[in-house]
Amino acid sequence: MKVWTRQPAQITVFVSMALVVILTLLCTSLESARVSVLRYYIRTAAESSVFSLFSEYHRELMDRYHLFFLEDDGSLEQSVGEYLSYYENPSKGLMVQGMHFYPFETDELWTEDSVYALDRGASPVEEEIMEYMKYGMVENLVDQVKDKLHMGRQCQEMMGAVDQITASAGDMLDLENQYVRLKGTAEDLQSSASEAANVYQELKPLLREKYDLEQRVEALEKACDEGEEAAASLKSDLRKARKELSEICKSLDKVAKQAGEKETVMGELTEVSDFCLEQIRQSTEQLIEQLEPPLSRLEQLKPQLSDEFLQTANQQTEAVEAYTKDNGTRKALAVEIGNRVEELQSFLGQQPGIDEILQMEPDDAEALLDKRGECVSLHTAFTGAQELQEAEELMRSDLLEQITALKEKGVLALVTGRGEELSSRQVEAGGLPSEQSEMTGQSGQPESSVGAVSGGGQENGGLWDMISGISGDLYENLCLSEYALKTMPSYVDRRTDSDGQAGNGFYDLEYILGNSGTDQENLSRVMEKLLLIREGMNFIYLLRDQQKSAQAQTLAMALTGVLGLTPLAGLVKLMILAAWAFAESVTDVRALADGGRVPFFKQSADWKTSLEQAPAMAAGGQSGSGEERNPSDENGKRGMRYQDYLRLLLCLTSKEKKLYRCMDMIQWNIQRKEPGFYMKNCLYQTSFHMRVRADKLFVTLPLAGIWTEEDGAYHFETAEERGYGEGFSGQEEETGG
Repeated sequence: MKVWTRQPAQITVFVSMALVVILTLLCTSLESARVSVLRYYIRTAAESSVFSLFSEYHRELMDRYHLFFLEDDGSLEQSVGEYLSYYENPSKGLMVQGMHFYPFETDELWTEDSVYALDRGASPVEEEIMEYMKYGMVENLVDQVKDKLHMGRQCQEMMGAVDQITASAGDMLDLENQYVRLKGTAEDLQSSASEAANVYQELKPLLREKYDLEQRVEALEKACDEGEEAAASLKSDLRKARKELSEICKSLDKVAKQAGEKETVMGELTEVSDFCLEQIRQSTEQLIEQLEPPLSRLEQLKPQLSDEFLQTANQQTEAVEAYTKDNGTRKALAVEIGNRVEELQSFLGQQPGIDEILQMEPDDAEALLDKRGECVSLHTAFTGAQELQEAEELMRSDLLEQITALKEKGVLALVTGRGEELSSRQVEAGGLPSEQSEMTGQSGQPESSVGAVSGGGQENGGLWDMISGISGDLYENLCLSEYALKTMPSYVDRRTDSDGQAGNGFYDLEYILGNSGTDQENLSRVMEKLLLIREGMNFIYLLRDQQKSAQAQTLAMALTGVLGLTPLAGLVKLMILAAWAFAESVTDVRALADGGRVPFFKQSADWKTSLEQAPAMAAGGQSGSGEERNPSDENGKRGMRYQDYLRLLLCLTSKEKKLYRCMDMIQWNIQRKEPGFYMKNCLYQTSFHMRVRADKLFVTLPLAGIWTEEDGAYHFETAEERGYGEGFSGQEEETGG
C-alpha cells in the first residue's frame, strides 16, 4: 500500500501563476491585435458597403444624360445594412461555415448631411455636367460665339422696339387719313370762300341799282302827286321804275340767298375742320403714347449698342420725332388751319348778317361787303394745304399691309405651315424641378413673350459683363448650352431621339428656351426669337446696302408724295426696310427649320427676297426665279445651322434657367419609362453613420472589463462620407475599447 506524503508545492504554484500571467499576456496581446484589425475591418466594411451602394447609380440617367446619381427610394440604410451583413458573417449564403475572428453586429445605421440633385441651387447637377463637358473643347467656342452673343442680344432687344414702331403703321395711316380729310375740307373751304367773295361783289352793283331805283320811284311818286297835268306820262315812268325795282329786288334776294348758302357751307366746313383737327390731335397724342415705350427702350439701349445698331436706333428715333413733333410740317399746317378757322368763325360771329347789310346805305353796305370778302378770303388762304397732296397715296402701301397681315398669322404658321404634323406633347406641371426652383427663389420661371420689349436688360448678371472675356460665367454658360445640345432633341432632330434611336418627335431644346407647357408653344417662341435675331441682322444689312436702301427710299417717296412729306417718307422708308427684313427673315428661319444653313453676317449673294416679291415669299412663295429652293443646299457649307442659332439663344438664357429646364426634360423623359422617378430623389452625396458592437474573443477575464462598456462588448462608431463629385472623400471616427 502506497503511502501519500505531503510535499512542498511552491514550484507548482509558481509555475501555474506564471503560466496564467503568460497566457493572460498572450491573450491580451492577441485581443489587442484583434481589436486593431477589427477597427480596420469595420472601416473597410463600411467603406466597401457604401461604395457598393453608390455603384447602384441610375443607369438611364448615366447612359442617356451622363449624370452620376443614386435614386433614393427610402431604403438606403437597408441596402447598406445588407452589404454590411456579408462582413458580419462572411459565410452568409455559403454551404460551408467557417470560423470568423472578427464578428460584429450593427446596432444602428443612419445618414446625415445628404445632398440631393436639387439641393444648393442644383449645384450637384451642374457639377456633374461640368465634369462631363470638361473635355468637350468648349474653350474653342468662346471666341466664335462672343461677338454673335453680343449682336444676338442687341438684335432681340432692338428689333423688339423696332417692331413696336413699325406696328404703328396702321395708326399712322389713320392719322394720314385725318390729314387727307382736313386737306379736302380746307380746299372746299377755300373754294366756298372764293365763291362767297364773288357773290359779295355781285351784291354791290345790285344794291347800288336797287338804291337808285328806289330814289327814282320815290321822286316819280312825289311828282305825280304835285302835277296832275303830267300825271299820265309820270305814271307810265313810275310803273316802269317799279317794275325794274321789283326785278332788281328779286335778283338781289337771289344773290343774297346764294351768299347765305355759301356762308352756311363755310360754317359747316368749319365744323368739319374742327372735328378733323380734334381727331388729328387725339391720333397724334395716341401715336406718341404708343411710340413712347419703344423709343424710351431704344434710348436706354443706346449706350450699350454697337455702332451699327446705334446708327439704326438713331434713325428710328429721329424719323419718329420728325413726324410727331409739334413743329413738324404737317402738324404745323394743321395748327395753322385751326387758327384760321377759329378766326373765321370769330369774324363771322361779330359781323352783321347779309340781311342786315342789305338794309344799309349803299356806301356802308359796299364797305361791309368788301371787308367781308377780304376777311373771308384771308382766313381761308391756307397756303400750305397743297403740301398735303398725294398723302392719300399712302394707302397704296401693299407691302406694309401684307407684312402686317403675315405677322398676325404667327411665325409658326409661316415657318411650318406646310402640312407638317407638329408634336402635340404637353409637359404637365407637378413635381418638375423648375417648380421647386420657383418656390426656393431660383430662376426657373417661365419667360415672357418673346416679341415684347424686355424691360430689365440682361440675364445672369448682365450680358455685357458676361461676354467681356473668358470668364467662369461664360465658360459655364457655354458648357451648359453644349450639354443641352448634346443630350436634348430639337425640332430639327425630330426624326431621331437624343440617344440616336427612333425619334419621338419631342422638342426638348425648345422647352429649355420657351418653358411653356406644349411643344408647339415652345417651338413658336423659339422661332420668334430666331426671327428677331435674323430680322435685326437683315435690317442692318439693308441699311448698309446702298442699292437696297435706295429702293426703299424710292418706294417711300412714291407712297407718301414728294412735296412736304420728308419726315413721313423717312419713317415709311424704315418701315419698308423692316418689312423687307422680316420677309427675308421668315425665309431664313424656314431654311433653318428645314435643316439648311443661314450666314449670321450676310453678303449680297446670300440675299433671297426682292422688294416686290417680299410679301409673297414670306407667305410661303417661291424665289425670284420661280424655282423652289432647297433650304438644305442654301449657301453650300457656309452659314450656321439651326443648332448653331440655338446655341446663341441658349447662351442668352440664364444659367439657372437652363439648368432647371434641362432637369425638367430629364425627369419627364425618364418618367416615361419609370413613372416614379424624380430628380429631387437623386442622391449625390451623403454621410453614413454606423454604431457597431463586437464581443471579446481572447480576453474573458474580469480584468478586461476596464476596456469594454457595461455589456462587456466593444463599441465602435464610424462615419463614411461618399459622393460622386471629385471633392468628396471618406471620413471615419470610432469610439470603444
